[in-house]
Amino acid sequence: IKQLHLAKGVTVLVIEFPVSSGKLIQNYLNTGDETDLKFIYSNLKSTSEYTQEGIDFFRWLREYNSTLAPDKKLKLIGVDIEHQPTVTKYYISRILKDKSIPIEIEKNIQRLLKENLSTELLMTIQKDVMANELQYRLLLQADYKDFNVLIKNALVRFQYGSNSQLFDEAREKAMIDTYISLVHGLGAGPVYGHFGDAHLSSYSISQDRLALLLKKNEVTKSLLQVSIPFIYTNSTYRNSQGAQVSLDVITHKVWHKQVEEKYYFYDFSMLSTKDAKSLGWPFSNVLFGPEPGSGVLTDYFNYFLLINSA
Repeated sequence: IKQLHLAKGVTVLVIEFPVSSGKLIQNYLNTGDETDLKFIYSNLKSTSEYTQEGIDFFRWLREYNSTLAPDKKLKLIGVDIEHQPTVTKYYISRILKDKSIPIEIEKNIQRLLKENLSTELLMTIQKDVMANELQYRLLLQADYKDFNVLIKNALVRFQYGSNSQLFDEAREKAMIDTYISLVHGLGAGPVYGHFGDAHLSSYSISQDRLALLLKKNEVTKSLLQVSIPFIYTNSTYRNSQGAQVSLDVITHKVWHKQVEEKYYFYDFSMLSTKDAKSLGWPFSNVLFGPEPGSGVLTDYFNYFLLINSA
């Protein structure tokens, strides 16, 4: 990140975190108060994101930002849907704290604060925003755009969560819409994005994944993007019972056997088709897909960095 910032002028980090989590982590970067950061990670238990490395990265990022002038600081933006409703509600309660709620929208805002999120409630809020836009703008001020995107992304989670294919398609569409809404237009130059391999390939669903959506979209295709997916071969996380578990992913094993160095950087654009196909899963699918011409080697996702020690 430091090298991309210094050498390429990257000032925006786009991550596979919900909008609410991204805003809360940005608040930590601004203030140094770890309350929000710890709350987010407490809601990631039983997932592979619940790692010490993740927390340490954001702590490092805050420390690095503290050395920079205000106009040079790195900004972090989450563009994923709202996977953790408790974090979504926590963020909403934070931006509404101590605010005077206009009478026209008070009933639905109170519902949003007090009730569990649901498809019905989120659709009600969307309709209320359309009917009372001025009141919501006055209430939310600078948070108005983020709030609208967040409600829309939370609705994707509740509407499609029970159908894996519809969910995947709706999620990818929501992510590109969120990218355009929150990242495009910042005028910040190059953007660094880190996403799992599932967002780089179209092999599991009929609709294009994020990589191709970025490249095909008229708004985003001209932007300079830099993305380096990374894998720790010995990363660990704590499961829902608090036990520390090693990430036992076949990709880690394959690459760990092939590479002796602590760090190894691959530029896929420099590889021949034959060599790239020999790399194995998930890279053969990401780069070339299951059928000829269905892979997504793009200007956005060209690189792989292996780190043999977390």
